[in-house]
Parts: sequence; C-alpha cells; structure tokens
Amino acid sequence: MLALIALVLIGVYGYLQYNKPQYEGEVEIKNISKETSVYFDEYGVPHIYAISEKDAQTVLGYVHAQERLWQMELLRRIAPGKLSEIFGNKALDNDKLFLALGIDENSEESIAKLDKNGKPYQLAMAYLDGINQYLENGKTPIEFTLLGIEKKPFTLKDVYNIFGYMAFSFACAQK
Repeated sequence: MLALIALVLIGVYGYLQYNKPQYEGEVEIKNISKETSVYFDEYGVPHIYAISEKDAQTVLGYVHAQERLWQMELLRRIAPGKLSEIFGNKALDNDKLFLALGIDENSEESIAKLDKNGKPYQLAMAYLDGINQYLENGKTPIEFTLLGIEKKPFTLKDVYNIFGYMAFSFACAQK
C-alpha cells in the first residue's frame, strides 16, 4: 500500500512538473519576427522585447495563456452565462444573472461597430493569435483535464465579454 501511495505521489509530482510554464529556452511562435524575446525576472514577471507592437501583442497573448489559461477560461464563461456547463446547477444562479445583464449581446454590438482596419483591432487580433497559438501547442492545465474541458480558440467576443464582466465586478466593489 505504501508503495502504491508513493507511486501515485511521484506520478502527480511528475505531471505537475511537466505542466509548469516554460520560463527558459525557445518557443516557436508564428507571425512574429525572430528578434522578439521574453525575459522572466526573479519574480516570474515577463518582460517582452519586440520590434513592433503587433509582435509584442502576439507574444503577450501567448505568455498570458501560458500563465493564466484556466483563469481566462473561467472569465470568458461568466458573462455569457456558461459557468454551469462545467460546474452544474451550483453556477446556475450566476449564469442567470449575467444572461439578464446582456453583456454577451452588447459585446456583439460593440464588435460589429469596430473598424477592422484600425490599429486597436489589429493589435487585439495579434493578442488573440498568441493565445490561440498557445492553445494549439502549449500544455493543458490540470483543471481542463480534471473537468474534461476541451480547449477552444478565444475570440474577440470572449475578450469583450471579459471586459463587460470586469466592468461589472469593479462597479460592484464601489461600496
């Protein structure tokens, strides 16, 4: 029995070590120049060096997903009322509240009005490209595995929904 427990602990430790973010070495990211680099300081804070804003945003998206993919997944599910898809009935009241707020519909309307040729839109798409490249090539957080969640590409609507949720949560904090 002791050997079985030790084997399980070694397996869990190995899995967690494998899933740790990559702070050293090289990662191939498409659609950026070779001069782009990331330095993680002693506190794990990334410092991105790039020759263009587009390259910096793409790398930011990749690093953000590497560090916070589970948090990002939860945040993108809140505003459109999709937390109960993974947490069941316990999240249903929360989903009903956010569906009633209409953040998801307002995100669609805002995106429809965007200038698709404008710099902000292009930089947002570069950021999303970085996130989605990580989703394709990066490690899957343990939470996805435990809950059986499929990794799906992030969209601009997800970003706008997160903005809507964050605005709501900040407003609630002004007591």
